[in-house]
Amino acid sequence: MKPSIKSAIALAALTTLSTQAFANIIWNDSNGNWNDSTKWSGGVVPGAEDHAVINDGFLSISGGVVVDSLTIAIGRIQGSGSITTNSLHWTRGNINLGGPNFPVNGVLTVNGHATIGVAGSEVSLAGNWVTNPYTCENCPETTLVLNGNTTLQGKITAGMGKIVNNGYLTLKEGSDSSIDYWYRWWSPLVNNGTIDANAGAGQTARFNNLFDNDGKVFVTSGSFVIYNYSGPLNNNAGSVFHVKSGATADITGNSITGVLNNGGEVSLEQGSTFTASYFVQNSGKTTFDNANLTFTDYDGIKINGGEFVANGNMNAGLTVAGGKVSLGDKPGLLEATWVTLGSASEITLVIAGNERGVTYDAVNGLDWVFAQGGVLNVNFESFEPVLGSKYLLFSGYVVSDENSEYVDGYIFSQLNVSGLDLTKYSYRLDYTGSGITFNVLAVPEPSAYAMLGLGLSLIGFAARRRKIY
Repeated sequence: MKPSIKSAIALAALTTLSTQAFANIIWNDSNGNWNDSTKWSGGVVPGAEDHAVINDGFLSISGGVVVDSLTIAIGRIQGSGSITTNSLHWTRGNINLGGPNFPVNGVLTVNGHATIGVAGSEVSLAGNWVTNPYTCENCPETTLVLNGNTTLQGKITAGMGKIVNNGYLTLKEGSDSSIDYWYRWWSPLVNNGTIDANAGAGQTARFNNLFDNDGKVFVTSGSFVIYNYSGPLNNNAGSVFHVKSGATADITGNSITGVLNNGGEVSLEQGSTFTASYFVQNSGKTTFDNANLTFTDYDGIKINGGEFVANGNMNAGLTVAGGKVSLGDKPGLLEATWVTLGSASEITLVIAGNERGVTYDAVNGLDWVFAQGGVLNVNFESFEPVLGSKYLLFSGYVVSDENSEYVDGYIFSQLNVSGLDLTKYSYRLDYTGSGITFNVLAVPEPSAYAMLGLGLSLIGFAARRRKIY
């Protein structure tokens, strides 16, 4: 770096922190040991109440280092110890506290505010690691622990580094805002806090690594790209992944890569955009509210459990092996390439008017609709239908057995109706090759019940006669 640029960065850092009570102690840009007092301005090694400023040079440490604030404009810190600070300002340079020459895992802990990078810059966490990472799962690594409010702008590259976010991490503008890792099959980035992907309109924030979410992720503006090399994004129990209107989340990779919701909450607002190879929910809750969806894998969306609330075009197949499905608080239209409802599934549709997909819920399966059993709940809420009304709940080719009949295994195993005055109306669910329709019928007259009972008795008597003779 040119001296003028280094001086400007140092001046900016000192100006920003000049109102603090602690001392600014500056490294003299040469190579040496952190604890060598002759390498620091004033001949003093920075301590727990000081601001250490590194504009260039190479520093080695051993043991634990504690400073109130740390500024790294450029340079390199390497060693077998750890650094703890309340404030971090890291513009460029490399930190490696567990590199190949030191068989010790090092930790850089930031308990307060941190700013990492500027637009177009790159910092490196254990970036000088040279061993093949495929064979290095248990190798020493440098861990960056973020416990406060952190802003990442630019790029942070980690060789054998690991990042643990326990605080609030904001990803700012710039198409190269990224956390970039080598190929590893375990997650080198763990989120226990909150990540706010707030790149700005037309800008991109990016993670190039396996990523497990145990906290909260908000995609607020711009695009958030998660490029998982060899596995899915795991949204674990208690976690949140929320894409706001106008923002984009893109879960891609160099192979089929998708999302596994294992007990967390996934929410895509109306007007948001979401791209993945597939989406699988084993437990938890997912809400797709008229989002712009693209799933590149044939299997598309599979719900094994939990709650799935969705409306709009899924642009993929929807398989519900288990769990509860509904279309949200307001009636709407759910459209998928196909819809398969398994024996452990439960779907609830609301009828609050006569306009399909607008005042009453409807489902379209473009290729097919397959009711393999399961429960269908029809809720009329406070709406009173007209006698003879027909509601096309499911549209598409309805799968039947080899005899073109709708029998067990090809129909819902249970139909529950609520909100309908059963003293005035009865109902019937009709299956045809093109749809499943809910019919509102008149209540049979008492004479009809008597005739029905007589007919059943005659059938029973005839059956007994055939059985005897």
